[in-house]
Amino acid sequence: MTGDVVVVFTGESLQDLRQERSSGHWKASRSRLCRRNWIVATRNRHAVWSAQDVEHGTAFMVGHISGIKDSSKRPGRYIIEFDRYAEINLKRAWPGNQNPVTYLALENLHLNLRSLEWKTFPAG
Repeated sequence: MTGDVVVVFTGESLQDLRQERSSGHWKASRSRLCRRNWIVATRNRHAVWSAQDVEHGTAFMVGHISGIKDSSKRPGRYIIEFDRYAEINLKRAWPGNQNPVTYLALENLHLNLRSLEWKTFPAG
């Protein structure tokens, strides 16, 4: 599973991500995003509007990527859609990059996907 995770550094809350079933509006390579199976959301608490639910740099959600779409609000940016997710709590998961989008191997996160409690979205 080497290199199949996109990690985002976001101020969005888990509630926001669940409601939208996505995370966006990321400036990233569409071709690189399309080659990923998983999104891991890590907390950026430095923005004024950021959720304050977990420590800065903590990974709080992993989602199975179901699609990449163009952002209608911000041209040249993308929205990462997911069809199921699991809550996690991995401290110091953000590698410290300046760019809020990075690509990692699942092994680097020491995350066992089979051990997680996966949640799906209601039909609608």
